Amino acid sequence: MSQLNLFGNEEAYDEIVSDIKEKCKYYKVINYNEIDYVTYTCSESTYKGKIGFVVSEGKGLIKHIIPTTE
Repeated sequence: MSQLNLFGNEEAYDEIVSDIKEKCKYYKVINYNEIDYVTYTCSESTYKGKIGFVVSEGKGLIKHIIPTTE
């Protein structure tokens, strides 16, 4: 799972999250390492998986959540 940590750059985080919300569809909340990420699915994307975001401990985090085989 890749992660973008914007180290408190609130403006960049807000811009990316706004773009995700505009272009993608809400999927569900996924818990990863005891942190709840709001995830979206993007039909026009070229990658598999979901994109998730959260503000945790004052930092904006964005993750590419790859599906696992169960």
